[in-house]
Amino acid sequence: DINRYHGIATLETRYPKALTLLPLVESVSGTGAIHPLGDLGGTFYYADGLDVFGGTGTTFADTADNLGFTPVNKSVLFSGDGTTKLYIPQGNDGYDVYDGTTVVHETGADPVGFARWGKQLWCVEANGDVRLSLDGETWETKVQTDPANDMRGLLKFYDRSDNPALLLIDDQGIQALDVASGEAWDTEFHDIPPQDEAGIAFDKWRADAFYAFGMGIFRYTFSTRSAQGLDRDNGVPAEYRGSIVDLLGTMNDLFPLVEGQEVAGEAEGPEYEFEGEEDYSIPVAQGSARSSLMRYDGIGWHTLWASEGATGAPTRMFYSRTVEGGMLYWGVGSTLYCCQMSTSFQNPKENPQARFALTGRLGSSRLDMGMAGGRQAPSAI
Repeated sequence: DINRYHGIATLETRYPKALTLLPLVESVSGTGAIHPLGDLGGTFYYADGLDVFGGTGTTFADTADNLGFTPVNKSVLFSGDGTTKLYIPQGNDGYDVYDGTTVVHETGADPVGFARWGKQLWCVEANGDVRLSLDGETWETKVQTDPANDMRGLLKFYDRSDNPALLLIDDQGIQALDVASGEAWDTEFHDIPPQDEAGIAFDKWRADAFYAFGMGIFRYTFSTRSAQGLDRDNGVPAEYRGSIVDLLGTMNDLFPLVEGQEVAGEAEGPEYEFEGEEDYSIPVAQGSARSSLMRYDGIGWHTLWASEGATGAPTRMFYSRTVEGGMLYWGVGSTLYCCQMSTSFQNPKENPQARFALTGRLGSSRLDMGMAGGRQAPSAI
């Protein structure tokens, strides 16, 4: 049932008459918080704490390079001086520039987030300044916005005339930037109450902008705004609720990375406890905070991965082309997770490597045939 939102299945349920295991998710253990950095020169890089590791697939080695400060947002590739490098935003601490051999720390700007627009590198700072660099070192302020809002980043999009444009994302929604006049204008979607969780995750997928707000996601064009998130209908079970910390659009899917929040529940107890014909309970483990990686295919939401418990705070995702077909990486606590993707529309019979998870689970709706608590055997799936 691709239009239901309540329930988390760790089985592939997107295809009629095909209930299969999910694609295999692998992991690489670290010691510090994992921050995926991105591809550079055929190598995927991530930070374990401040230590930079590089490799492909699940084989990585310590490069002996170190970041100056913790990343606050996604890095971008830029080659303003003729050499392609990773630009890693670090907020009020400046930013690092990495060419695969040396980390150089820069303080000419204090980026909350970067955006590469053509041959230009743009950033927004916490004070609301939107700045431009042509070489990655020298910066010019182009737009000054009201610093009353918490800045989240910049998004490449288009204006009402379908011309390329930059959008400014903050904790109250989306502003449109008019670089020529140096102004930032409120869009129709700049009217939500400011929240700590609002706008931390955003991306453009297909032709629309997507903005996360807790477990909710708004799909936005300059003419419409609609709710598309995990909070629709019945939402998700309590142990999977939390806040979306990253969004990533790929060819086939939009992926939200969800940080689980702790919820109150019974410290111990059976998974299902039937107490009578009508009354039953499903206890939730006390303090459970299960993070998850979901996927939206334009029709409904489905699970790609879910943690077994409170395994740490998720950070960011990156889609890497260092592996044939693409590899999706994400960080959770001190672990780097990855799952091989497919550039074509994928179904279980066309898994690119025929590698599947070892186990999976699907909890069905309650069907007791008027005999609650009695043992029953399914005749078919």
